[in-house]
Amino acid sequence: MDSPTPPRVFISYSHDSAEHKKWVLDFASTLRKNGVDVILDQWGLTLGDDVPKFMEHSLVESDRVLMICTPAYVHRANDGKGGVGYEAMIVTGQFVKDLGTTKFIPILRQGEGQCELPTSVSTRFYIDLSEHNSASHKDQLDTLLRELHKAPVNPMPPIGKSPYATGPSGRDLPKAQMDEGAEIIKMEAESPEGFYQQAFIIAKSGDVLAWRHLVRKARNSVEPVLKTWRQKYDTTAVGDMDSLLNQSLDGIEAFSPLFCMALAGIGSGRSDFTNQSALIDIVLHPDSWNMGGPVIVTAIPEAAVFVYQALSGAMYLYTGQYGPAINMVRTKVQTPMEREPSPLWSHHELIGWPKSFHNSSTAWAALLSLPDRWPWLLNVFASKGDYSSALVAFYLFLNINEYAYTLAEGKEGALSNDDTHLEVPLAFMETADSARREAYTLLSQNLTALSDVWRSLKVSDERFCEHWNTWMTLCRSWHSRSKQWGSGSGMPHARLASDIAN
Repeated sequence: MDSPTPPRVFISYSHDSAEHKKWVLDFASTLRKNGVDVILDQWGLTLGDDVPKFMEHSLVESDRVLMICTPAYVHRANDGKGGVGYEAMIVTGQFVKDLGTTKFIPILRQGEGQCELPTSVSTRFYIDLSEHNSASHKDQLDTLLRELHKAPVNPMPPIGKSPYATGPSGRDLPKAQMDEGAEIIKMEAESPEGFYQQAFIIAKSGDVLAWRHLVRKARNSVEPVLKTWRQKYDTTAVGDMDSLLNQSLDGIEAFSPLFCMALAGIGSGRSDFTNQSALIDIVLHPDSWNMGGPVIVTAIPEAAVFVYQALSGAMYLYTGQYGPAINMVRTKVQTPMEREPSPLWSHHELIGWPKSFHNSSTAWAALLSLPDRWPWLLNVFASKGDYSSALVAFYLFLNINEYAYTLAEGKEGALSNDDTHLEVPLAFMETADSARREAYTLLSQNLTALSDVWRSLKVSDERFCEHWNTWMTLCRSWHSRSKQWGSGSGMPHARLASDIAN
């Protein structure tokens, strides 16, 4: 039996003095001796390393973050300016907001006087290792270790089986069978529905370790299915558009366990699981993938990322999670043919024009057809109508994001040029008018949160509204030149600027 993976923690602290650095080093050593995998700059950084990048990677890769709170640390965390060099090791309120407060554990390490915490975690569970509480250090350390190892003194007993209720199908719901806290939930069948149910239960419980086991299980399930698909189509000539669509979706379906996990994590609403951008790289670079052969076949991972981002984006908008949606579309990805990574939204082949679908119209038709091909999606979205509206809402969101970047880069002049290239397709105009109206209602239900799309790029509301009509004119021009998208009833989000102003 495999040993449980040790919890991984990142220690964030300020370099107040040589004595304080020594205390942090000793504290980290104590944690390692007690089964905790510690990420510490004193062990992980060497001369010439990029300190901010080390911190960002450490924050993402760790299960928990220990914030060693001294007056200097609290001041810099609240100030939020960060700085360069080792000041970047301070976790600011923005980091806490982006990653979710459940990941952070404050460690009080102040001297005499009132103990303070950074504002971003001021109401959170904390460990008191300050000098005035030295008599309780042993107990406090034990509490911390139990928290990290998920080993409470008084564990909650499992809920027994109801003698009356069964699952919706008439069968008992699956039971969680945990082996030393590390084994994932057992299901009767290895199906997308099974992966979704497992992932949702694990995410709601907050069990990061079980989640990692399930990711590995889902990832391992992709390769054999993808291999069988490739053997079938590697030397087969592409037929008509319907054949192309079915061929591509058959290949993309191999990735459905990973799609299910992403949607379950997002739908759980728990901050530790709503950011599933890391799975993009797994989908884009499947194990043992050979880039030789027909491009319609070899580019299927890119088409799978197209479906992944569309489903995830629709789920973010469906559940009103604008911040994680922003993070996903701006996640930097690198396709096999690129030398440098760039934001996901700027990859037109990953957003709307995947080679395996020939054009954006075929790709959009593929997205709309998914609930019919994959019934498990209706366990996620309440109906086909809700699904299509959420999908359109996400593409309106992408359109707004592209406009915001145009302003942030000072390219307002390009808005008046009909030849300006759009990265995000307008294929959503093929959707029924009712779905587009519902999409805008969904998108605009929280304009304050939506405004982070442009405010995060330092574009003011006034500047956003000033050029919005010009952007809409450019989009309509593109739309009118694409006959396959029909005449429609206009851009569903055309009134956004006036809604913001009011």
